[in-house]
Amino acid sequence: TAGIRRDYQVVRDRLGSASNPDRERPANLDSLVKEAAVHYWVQWVKDATKDATWVDLDPSFGDATPGRAYTRAQETFDALPDALFHGVTIRVRLEEYTGDTPSNRNILSYTARAADLSGVDPVLNHQPENWKGPTTSLQSAISSTIENTGRVKPILVIGRKDWVAGEPFWSRRPGGTGIGGIQTLLSGTGTRNPVPIATAESIEFDFSAPGGRKETVIREIFDLVGQARRAAGKNLSADEVYSRTEATTAIDVTHAIYDLFFTTGRFDPNHLRGVAEQRLKVGKRLNLRTAMQRVNLSFVAISDGLLGSSGNVVFYPDSPRVVITEMSTIGGSWRLAIDLRRHAARAVARTQPQQTFLAHVFRGVVDGSLERVVAEFVTHEPMRFLKRMATQCYSSRRRSRGRRCDS
Repeated sequence: TAGIRRDYQVVRDRLGSASNPDRERPANLDSLVKEAAVHYWVQWVKDATKDATWVDLDPSFGDATPGRAYTRAQETFDALPDALFHGVTIRVRLEEYTGDTPSNRNILSYTARAADLSGVDPVLNHQPENWKGPTTSLQSAISSTIENTGRVKPILVIGRKDWVAGEPFWSRRPGGTGIGGIQTLLSGTGTRNPVPIATAESIEFDFSAPGGRKETVIREIFDLVGQARRAAGKNLSADEVYSRTEATTAIDVTHAIYDLFFTTGRFDPNHLRGVAEQRLKVGKRLNLRTAMQRVNLSFVAISDGLLGSSGNVVFYPDSPRVVITEMSTIGGSWRLAIDLRRHAARAVARTQPQQTFLAHVFRGVVDGSLERVVAEFVTHEPMRFLKRMATQCYSSRRRSRGRRCDS
């Protein structure tokens, strides 16, 4: 609390001494009423017989009762049209250098309604090119290792069973691992015949609203060029590409996992009951995916609980949010990161609409402090189990027993 008060005061004082930034015009009562003019509610057929009656169920108002409608229905339909849903496209974009010439391409794309992603926790990781899904036997795990070509591909896991594979790429020069890799070297790939090598990778999220408004946010996975070099417009040489991709400080994307946590509204504590029943450990092993989900849940639930209503200002999410938890290794060191990639909420003041700007500033300070607190809490003790789980996983890969890792 002391840190929040201190940081907020510093930010507010600095903003006060600066020129007034361009701000979005705060909502007032008239504009809010206009937004609510298009209204939807549910009708329930009380008795599916010849004399069936439809009962209006509209919980949007404090005096709502079954059977009461607040306006006349102009249209009815059995399912909501897609045009009324927020949409999300998840895209993985890659930058590659062939020699000293860069190029870009999209290597994975997945589109869904935001409502279908909420609570599903898509997970992004990378697997060898010939990976065909979770291994079911020791024989298939060994076969996958033998056929390893040295290239990797992004895998987006949706839910517990579904997954989407992207296009493969070289993260460094061919090294000759497995029979597939040896064949690559014998053909001169990477020596006589240069191959494109990845120098940057990012996750892009395209958000589309029912009214047609669109927004793209980008989350960097790695960038071996760097912002300063890009701003200068100077490409890497082939030797620089090789040295940077093969350095010990380069991220190994096969040792990184990203939990993409989407929410489509404010969190209610009742939503957490089922999550609390999920087991963090299966036998002696930690369920890594459940652990990462709880990191995201903890942050969003506490943030919404603290900031739902702050005095004169009410916050509410009017579009999808995404928070990303990352587990990775860089140079042999473990890294846990919480990324509030898109966590904005709309602010409406009961009175004095001009207060919404400073309320947004306060929310940003609180979320920044909360992000640090959650990360410190997670890494204090449970991180030991996360490290042990991941170490077992990578060790099992080396012994060609990929079943534990895939699960």
